[in-house]
Amino acid sequence: GPSLADAGDTVRTLERVGGQIDGVLGGLSRLPIGPDYDPESGLGDTFGRLAETLEELPGQLEATSSSLTDFTGDASSLLAELDRFAVSVGAISTDLTDTSALVDQYRSSVDEVRRLAVETKTDLDSSVTMMRILLVAGGVTLLLGQIVPLWLGRSLLDDVNEDENNHEPAAIS
Repeated sequence: GPSLADAGDTVRTLERVGGQIDGVLGGLSRLPIGPDYDPESGLGDTFGRLAETLEELPGQLEATSSSLTDFTGDASSLLAELDRFAVSVGAISTDLTDTSALVDQYRSSVDEVRRLAVETKTDLDSSVTMMRILLVAGGVTLLLGQIVPLWLGRSLLDDVNEDENNHEPAAIS
C-alpha cells in the first residue's frame, strides 16, 4: 500500500512533466518545419489517469486485506460447513440410488399390472361371450319348455273335443 502511494506521487510528477512536454511539442508542431503533434490524449493526461488509478489502489488493498483477514478467521467454520455439505450430498446420493432401485421395482410392478389387466380383459371378453351363449340357450330351452306343454295340452283338448263331437248322442225328438 505505501509503495503504491509513493508510485502515485511519482506518476503525478510525471503528469506535470508530461504536460510540459505536450506543451513544447504542441508549440513545435505550429512551426512550419516542426513535427505534426496532435494526439487525442496527451502524455500529461495519460499519466494523470494512471496516477488516479494508482492512488485508488492502496485503499482497495487495505479493504481487501481486512476482508482476507476476516475470511481466514471464518475459513475454519467454512471448512466445517463444507464437510457437512459433503456428508449431506453423500446421503442424497445414497438416497437417490435407493430411489432408483425403488423406481425400477415400481416400473416392473406397473408392467406386471398392465399384463394382468390385458389378460383379465381377454378373460372377461371370453366369459361374456360364453354367458351370452348360455343365456340364449337357456332362453330357447325355457321357450321350448313352455311351448311344448302348451302344444301338447292344446292337442289333447282338440282330440277330446273331436271325440265328443263324434260321440254325440242322438238328439231326442
